[in-house]
Amino acid sequence: MKKTLLSSLMAAALLGAACAGAQTLNIAFADPLSSLDPQLNNHAGDRSVNLHFWDLLVENNYNRLQPGLAVSWENIDAKTWEFKLRPGVKWQDGKPFAAEDVIFSYQRARNVPGSVATFAGYLRTVESVTAKDPLTLVIKTNIANPDLPLNLASVHIISKHVGEKSQTENYNSGAAMVGSGPYKYISYTPGDRIVMERSHDYWGPKQLWEKVNYRYINNAAARTAALLSGDVDVIDKVSASDLAKLKQSPNVKVFQYNGLRVMLLQPTFHEGPSRYITDNNGKQLDNNPLLDVRVRRALSLAINRKALIDRILQGAATEANQWMPADTFGYNPEIKNIPNDVNQAKTLLAQAGYPQGFKLTIHVPNDRYPQAPEIMQAVAQFWTRIGVKTQVEVLPWASYSARR
Repeated sequence: MKKTLLSSLMAAALLGAACAGAQTLNIAFADPLSSLDPQLNNHAGDRSVNLHFWDLLVENNYNRLQPGLAVSWENIDAKTWEFKLRPGVKWQDGKPFAAEDVIFSYQRARNVPGSVATFAGYLRTVESVTAKDPLTLVIKTNIANPDLPLNLASVHIISKHVGEKSQTENYNSGAAMVGSGPYKYISYTPGDRIVMERSHDYWGPKQLWEKVNYRYINNAAARTAALLSGDVDVIDKVSASDLAKLKQSPNVKVFQYNGLRVMLLQPTFHEGPSRYITDNNGKQLDNNPLLDVRVRRALSLAINRKALIDRILQGAATEANQWMPADTFGYNPEIKNIPNDVNQAKTLLAQAGYPQGFKLTIHVPNDRYPQAPEIMQAVAQFWTRIGVKTQVEVLPWASYSARR
């Protein structure tokens, strides 16, 4: 039901000076952070920060499941899994990690007060979590779930002895930031940065950097300027318009790879009138036209995806015709790209009872997806050409997600 648009390429840029033996790494990241509570919101910015402080039972690196706080796992029967936990792991206050921490974490993650993007979906098949002994965990599911280890690779483990007496505000203040991960918390300035230092007692490989300044800079041009000036060493989500300039800079290395993120349009399936969908005179329609598959197909056919890639993203994306990009698990090479057919789009609108079209408002965050406002403005033009007069409302992610 969702209209996939583009599968984006991801890029990061690294200033050469960062590798010259400095002990502090300065990173500028694009995704906003809602909280330091690792179980509050399943947001990209939050998860990027969480990985520095907290561990997972199972790691998912380079699209492969790897040991984390669990060194091994076994499917005992259709609905029973046994996880052997890593011995010798300690929380950053010196207390030992044990199975009871995982049990507490999965209980808490299901219902964290104030969450707007819960982690509970990853635990939806978990019926019970028990400790066979301090380092053996038994998880029973309500249905057979071969993806359970992959699901658990998204839910961070917190300590029971700190977590059971802490709320989200205690994580944001730093009081509850007692993790088992590679870095220790120093400070957090909302909307600005997180400062961390290397944890010398970390169970895994020694980290390269003694200290890390993790700065939030939501504007792509500002991130590029900060990198070129030497104010930061690394940036992510490089603007497509800046790629050529960065590649030509002698002190900068650009790392580009196919991303897993798909830019998509999510139509509302709410029945009845909507203030965002009206006739050409501005009167709310009695029924939601997006419930008609012919209307949705018309809107999809009206989009010139190749033009979006070439003109707005300057080649830094590929056309999406399904959820997963090429060369990933689940990709079906037999599915063809979605054509751009304006005449067929108009025909479908007429068949659905909208020969003169209608008016539509679409919403887009301006600080989360690469060139998203520009892409949506172009989409609005494509739709207006087939009679669906489209207005774009641009919002910060915090406002967008709350209103959504």
